[in-house]
Amino acid sequence: MQTKEEIIKILYKTTKEASNNAMNKLSYIIIAKDGWIIKEFRNGNIKKIKPIEDYEKFREFGKIR
Repeated sequence: MQTKEEIIKILYKTTKEASNNAMNKLSYIIIAKDGWIIKEFRNGNIKKIKPIEDYEKFREFGKIR
């Protein structure tokens, strides 16, 4: 059985690999960052698409947990 830390490490690695593959194939990825849905391009430019609704409420909830 794997520990929580091992599972998080595996998830981080596979997520990073999937992100890199998408970036290589599409030249961009769509991610959530700092309360926004953004399009991040291979050259490092970003385009804000849409703010995340109730992001501040979610942040406050996260601090409580």
